[in-house]
Amino acid sequence: MSITYKYNNGSGEIDNDTIIQVNSDGLLQSYGERGFKFTPQENLTKNVLSADGFYQDNELEKIQKRTIIDSFSGYNGIDKDNTNIVTKVEYYFGIDNINPKYILNDKTCGFISKNIKIDSCSYIKLSVISNQDISNIEFYIIDGIKEYPILPIETERVKEKLFYNLDTRFTIDKTKEIIIYKNNEATSLSLDDINSLDFNSNVYTIEYTPAIQHQIYNPTQDNIKVKLIQRIYNDNDIPANIIAMTILKYGGSKIWNI
Repeated sequence: MSITYKYNNGSGEIDNDTIIQVNSDGLLQSYGERGFKFTPQENLTKNVLSADGFYQDNELEKIQKRTIIDSFSGYNGIDKDNTNIVTKVEYYFGIDNINPKYILNDKTCGFISKNIKIDSCSYIKLSVISNQDISNIEFYIIDGIKEYPILPIETERVKEKLFYNLDTRFTIDKTKEIIIYKNNEATSLSLDDINSLDFNSNVYTIEYTPAIQHQIYNPTQDNIKVKLIQRIYNDNDIPANIIAMTILKYGGSKIWNI
């Protein structure tokens, strides 16, 4: 046997497939694709239907209820001849307003690590694991009060911002391809043209291959920090996510990972 519900105002039966929960307060059912509908208990009538199609009021207490339906203890039966028409209250729940927005990433962001104790060693290297290309990220070793650019061992090419009257961070390998960009567009400019560029009205960047010795640094202190600066040159670019940075410490015949 099963239980069905109908509205006291004559609106008809409730589809059991839409019922979410029934308790002493009332019945909650799904309404449409995104809403919910609540009907107070006093506005409902319960019908118990056996397999042969006849109502079995006296067997209601024996029916095994679904786990999402609260107990029906204390029910006094259905009065089929006494139907009251009452006001029905409906509640609707859902999202009524979604505003899509276009968000620009920060043009420049940075990070400085805590002190990293390395004690004495001959030299160190930097290893970086990321979810994408890190050629536009500047890495530095802070050694005492000074900082020095370093190239991660996973990086071969660098794309960095050009500044007026300042050299690039690394020595450029002029045997490899050099590309100068104006507002993120590749140009035919050469290194000889840099001093004549208009840095006030345009953003210039350079892509090049550094000399290999820039992957090695000889620390002077027992404690160092790692600093990075990530520059975004295109509004649609997604910043790289640094998963891990490792200091490779070389001294004698051993390699130490910190």
